[in-house]
Amino acid sequence: MKWHDAYILLMDAEDDTLRKFSDALKIRYAIPSGNSYANVSTSGYTNFESGFLKRATLDSKIIVVSHGRESQVMSVVGGIQGGYLAHRFANFLAIRMGLKECGLISFKGCNIGLSRYVDDFSFVLGEQFGVRHGWVIGYRGGAAVVHDSLVGVGIFDTLIRGNAFFPKLSDSSRVKVVRGNVSVTPPLKESARYPR
Repeated sequence: MKWHDAYILLMDAEDDTLRKFSDALKIRYAIPSGNSYANVSTSGYTNFESGFLKRATLDSKIIVVSHGRESQVMSVVGGIQGGYLAHRFANFLAIRMGLKECGLISFKGCNIGLSRYVDDFSFVLGEQFGVRHGWVIGYRGGAAVVHDSLVGVGIFDTLIRGNAFFPKLSDSSRVKVVRGNVSVTPPLKESARYPR
């Protein structure tokens, strides 16, 4: 799926695995360095700047690369780990980063879609902060980078993703997709993942 433009937020640039994964996603989705931001200074990324997401539109995809828990997007600075609960991360994107609208927010971190995080995040983002958004997606389990930007979710999916002869498991077992507060049809077509 190709969106008009994409942004990447690397929440833990000190983690070598996350940084390499984020770099692979930048290549896969052709994300320029000007749309690539990280929590600390690192090559190919700009430090988080106030208002940098105000350029996003309903044709934009925002990819959040982080470690995750069922209830938090994780970030590490200087070896100190902190978490963003759904309300706090919605505040971070809307208030600090200036997000007004986007087509898709894709969480690339373990367990973000396992419980209610993406539901709560989407609700707060729209209702409390007034951000217009089409979709929010997060992994339903532990995620492992299998090859460059390919991710396995859960043990079985990770095993089959590592074998070129097998397809990935269905989206229903891998990811949780939540419809946002505005109707956004993905750029190429509607699908089982993104129905009308």
